[in-house]
Amino acid sequence: MKFIRFISCLSIAILLIFSTIVFAQQKTTITVQTYWSPEQPWSTGYVLIEAFKQYEKLHPDVEIKHIYVPFGDLVKKLITQALTGDFPDIVFADNPDIQYLARAGVFKDITKLVQEWGVWKDFIPGSQLAVTYRNKIYALHQSTNNLALWYNKDYFKQVGIASPPETWDDLIKVCQKLKASLPAGVYPIGFSARNTEEATWQFEPFLWSNNGSLLQLDRAEAIDALALWTTLVKEGYAPRDVLNWGQGDLTQYFKNKQLVMIIQGCWELSKLGLEDYKNKGMIFGTNFDVTSIPVPKKGMKPVVPMGGECFTLPAKGNPQKEKIAWDIIKFLNDAKNMADFCANTGRVPTRISATDLLVKERPDLKVFAQQAKTAVPRPAAGAGERYTEVSTITREGIQKALAGTLPPEQAFKEAAEKIKKLFATTEEFNKALVEARNALSKVRK
Repeated sequence: MKFIRFISCLSIAILLIFSTIVFAQQKTTITVQTYWSPEQPWSTGYVLIEAFKQYEKLHPDVEIKHIYVPFGDLVKKLITQALTGDFPDIVFADNPDIQYLARAGVFKDITKLVQEWGVWKDFIPGSQLAVTYRNKIYALHQSTNNLALWYNKDYFKQVGIASPPETWDDLIKVCQKLKASLPAGVYPIGFSARNTEEATWQFEPFLWSNNGSLLQLDRAEAIDALALWTTLVKEGYAPRDVLNWGQGDLTQYFKNKQLVMIIQGCWELSKLGLEDYKNKGMIFGTNFDVTSIPVPKKGMKPVVPMGGECFTLPAKGNPQKEKIAWDIIKFLNDAKNMADFCANTGRVPTRISATDLLVKERPDLKVFAQQAKTAVPRPAAGAGERYTEVSTITREGIQKALAGTLPPEQAFKEAAEKIKKLFATTEEFNKALVEARNALSKVRK
C-alpha cells in the first residue's frame, strides 16, 4: 500500500515537473534592441523595461528580452543586421534615421498593419512624416521631445522682468536688462552651438519659426536667424563657450545659476525631476519655469524640430513571432501606456489622445506638448536621406558666424552653395526643396 502511494506521489511529482517544463517551453521570447540603458532608476530604459513587465503580466506566455546597443553603434549595427538578416524581433531607431534605414532595407513596410489598427489619424502630423518614406509607413513614433526656453524666475524678479520674452525683440531687451544687473560670471542666456547635431537641432526653431529653410540658407529668413544668435554672443548675452557646449552643459550651468535662460528639452523633466519638484518646490534647486522659444514676431507659432524614437518590425523577421512583436508595439503605442511612459520620462506623446492624458498628470510638460503639434522631423524639412550632410554644413556655418570668422550672411551663403552641390541636378534640388516646404506647411496648418 505504501509502495503504491509512493508510486502515485512520484507520478504526480513527475507530472508537475513535466508540466512546468512544457509550460516554460511554450513561452515565446521576443527580442527588442534599443540604445536606452535600463541601469539608472527612472531612466528612459528603466521605464521601458517596466512597460515590458506589464505586458508580460498580461501575457504570461511571452518573455521580452531587451538588448542594449550604445547610441553611436545602433545605426551601424542595424545596417549589418540588414546584410545578414539576423535581426531582433523588434527594431528601434531615432526618428531622423528612419528614412535612411528604410531605404537600406532595415524595416518592414507596416502600412497595412497600421491601417488595420485604425489609429493613424491620432498621430500628430510631424510624427506621421517622421515614419513615412515614399508614401509607406515603416515605424511608429512612440514618444517625442522638443526644445523650449527655460528661465530662472528669481533672476527675473530681481531685475524687474515680469514675463518671459515672446519675440526676438523681447529676447534682446530681456538680455540687455539682465546683463546690466547680473553678477560677474552669470550670463543672460545659453544654448548649444558646438559642432555636432546639437547645434543644428537648437538652431532650427529660430530658422523654421522665421519661415526659413535648411535648403535656402542664403535667404534673409535664415540669415536673420543666424544674425540673432551671432548678436547674442557678440554682445555678451551668451558666452562664447556655447561653441563648445553640449545640451548637458546647459543644464549644469543653469542648475549652478550661471545662466538665466537656456534652450533645453523636456527630457530633463523626468520622474526624478518631478519628485524633486514636488518635495522641494523646485527642480535642480532652481525656481524656474518653461515657455515657448521666442518667435520673430508676436502671433507667430514656434516651429521646433521633433525628437524621439520609433519602434517597428524588421525587414526579415521571424514570421511566427511577428504577430506578438506587432502586438507589443501596439501596446507601447496605446494612448494610456504612451501617456504613462512620457509622464515618467519627461517626454511628450505622439498621439493626440495621449497628449490630453499626459497634460492632466504633468502640466509642467504642457509647453512641450503644445509645440509637438507643430514640430517637424528634421529629414522631412532637410532633404530626407541627405539630412545628415545638410546638418553638418549648416552647423559649420553657424560656428563660423558665432566665432566671428565670417559675418552671418557670408557664412550661410557659403553653406547654401555647399548644400546645393549635394544634389546631382537642379531638378533634384528643386524637388527636395518642394518636399521641405510641404513638410513645414503641413505642420503649420
